[in-house]
Amino acid sequence: MRKLAILALMLATPAAAQQPAFAPLDEAAYNAMLQAFAQISMPLTAHQQVQQIMQAAERESAARAQAKRAADEKPAAAP
Repeated sequence: MRKLAILALMLATPAAAQQPAFAPLDEAAYNAMLQAFAQISMPLTAHQQVQQIMQAAERESAARAQAKRAADEKPAAAP
């Protein structure tokens, strides 16, 4: 449980946001993580914090994927 909490906190830190782009979370993996966190015995406030972290990670992943698509669509500059 401690490892999951540390992982969740790392995803929410500004340093993690500056790491190279990563693939968007696929829906099945995201749902599996939510179910795993839901089964951990912890106070309601902790569950809410985990949910907020997961949503932030999903938004960040989607934003990075969109930025990558936009960068890939840019025409190559002529020399």
